[in-house]
Amino acid sequence: MNVKRIISFLLLFILLFSNSFTSSSHANGLNSEEKDEYTLETIYLKDIEVYDDVLEFIKENNFEDEIADLSKQSNSNSFEKTLSKHGVDEETERKLVEKYGLEKPEREERQASNQKVMIQRNLTTNGIDGIIAIRLDVDDTWVELDLVHLQTGVRPIQRITGLVTQFNLSGSDWRIGQTKSVDRSSVRSGNFFSWKISKEAVSDYFEYDLRVTENNVTQRFDNKGDRDEAHQRYNFEVDTYKNLKPKGGQRHHLVSAKALDDAGFNSGNAPCIRMMAEDHYNTPNYGGNKSFRDKELNYLQNEQYEELLQFEVDALKDAEDSEGRYRNLQRKYYDAIIEALAQYHDYFGIEV
Repeated sequence: MNVKRIISFLLLFILLFSNSFTSSSHANGLNSEEKDEYTLETIYLKDIEVYDDVLEFIKENNFEDEIADLSKQSNSNSFEKTLSKHGVDEETERKLVEKYGLEKPEREERQASNQKVMIQRNLTTNGIDGIIAIRLDVDDTWVELDLVHLQTGVRPIQRITGLVTQFNLSGSDWRIGQTKSVDRSSVRSGNFFSWKISKEAVSDYFEYDLRVTENNVTQRFDNKGDRDEAHQRYNFEVDTYKNLKPKGGQRHHLVSAKALDDAGFNSGNAPCIRMMAEDHYNTPNYGGNKSFRDKELNYLQNEQYEELLQFEVDALKDAEDSEGRYRNLQRKYYDAIIEALAQYHDYFGIEV
């Protein structure tokens, strides 16, 4: 009787253990199936046409408009911000533009976009789960990072960390300015980083160096070394030579200092434009251009001030933009030239 009970107990124990093991194995199998493996691959948006599976994902999920908007914004971001606004009233501006035939700033051609996107690939399904992009937006006051997350679900990005760095132009060199760290978790589409930063140099631009973590996979995402024009700011201003700070650039007399001094004017009180150094070197009255300054002096001695200013404007229309972004320096410094012309009218005592 005792033997039968012992045998029954052993059989029951074996049966229960077997069921428990089977259930546990089945559960573990489900967990292993849930843990898909992913990779993150970074490509330039301009190269997306060579990735057939990416194009198919975009088309199947109707993301064409989002990709087009991303490309458009990365190419044309903040064109208006790049030129310092002048302090001249609209009527005076209209008269000066008409009198001196000023041409509005238009770039000779757009540079190719440096916008990148990150492709999230599911190694288990051998498909694409999403496209990730981070856009850097820059204006006169703010630097912002926006996440564009194109996927069929609404899962946020696990984590984004890194650094945003300002570079200030000093002479011909770009030097590190201020930096600000980035550390955000559960990041959804839209703005996730804002930095209020003033312009302290004649020009500055911004780089980001980020690490994007999604499904415990981390990938670098950056724009280092690109110096995209959409991420650059200009700080062109006008004041008298003695009051204007170069801020890493140079002070350009619209009418050369030597010609003014030789004609009996005080060049220290003459209006100047803060320019990038390489642009200043391209101005017609810079350095040893004696024949040009002789013509300036002749206009000054004959009190032909408007003719002199027209001479200067026309010369800047033939001066090359050192960055190759504008057709000439007159277009690049359009707003500053308007303000300088207005101040020179006061300086010479003539009406607009």
